[in-house]
Amino acid sequence: MKASYTNSDLEGDLEIESLYEGDHGPAIAQLQTKLAELNFYTSDITGQFDTQTKQALQAFQCQYGLTEEAGYFGIQTWYALTFWSQETKLSPPRFTATLKSLQQFIKGYLKPLFMRKIAQK
Repeated sequence: MKASYTNSDLEGDLEIESLYEGDHGPAIAQLQTKLAELNFYTSDITGQFDTQTKQALQAFQCQYGLTEEAGYFGIQTWYALTFWSQETKLSPPRFTATLKSLQQFIKGYLKPLFMRKIAQK
């Protein structure tokens, strides 16, 4: 049975809630719509968190380095879909490289500096 969603069901921001394979409803339809806007999801908007939805979500998560939430929709994925993807629609690989550089800087320079400050106290 195919669900039917109106434009008002699909508009607006995604809610912050965990979504898993097997779930269904308007929140899944919104997720499918967001993934389709970014060319990750190419199937019908059904509102069912099915295999196609999971594969599209995993492809998005892989592109944005969200390995901790692979295969389900959680807070990190919500943030990436809501903010990062909007900022990087034209060039996600460049943004990902910048993000990785920032992570390396934090791990390589700021974290040791912070740890030394803590040790001095």
